[in-house]
Amino acid sequence: MLAAAVRDRWPPIQIIVVPGKQKPSARDMPDHSVFFPKPYDTRKVTDQLHKMAA
Repeated sequence: MLAAAVRDRWPPIQIIVVPGKQKPSARDMPDHSVFFPKPYDTRKVTDQLHKMAA
């Protein structure tokens, strides 16, 4: 998974995971990452981006 590769290379980065063909399992999700299923809830995504940028 791309998110895991990014986490390995840049550990402090926070990651938002969005679906491709299927939802990743909990064990496939990198630490400190957030999953947003489709259709996206704009308010939840925006709130999470604000938290990550703080």
